[in-house]
Amino acid sequence: MTYTAVAEVLAAVRRAKTEGKKSMRWPVDSVQVIADQAFLDAMAAGAGDIRSAGGVAELSGSVGERSVTVVLSETDPSQAG
Repeated sequence: MTYTAVAEVLAAVRRAKTEGKKSMRWPVDSVQVIADQAFLDAMAAGAGDIRSAGGVAELSGSVGERSVTVVLSETDPSQAG
């Protein structure tokens, strides 16, 4: 179940980056996952992978009807400095 949860959350992150016309390296300010407790537990087990692979700063979850909300950073990382 951990693999499935991580894959589903990362797919949502990739979709948000694609729809936002951002590179896959673009940072993500936050990901909010609403799902059943079993999914949230599996996601928590893979949280480090989600943060690392998706460039996610904040990952949170709550129980409810499944949805994933991704907030992309508004700051262009190549302009930092």
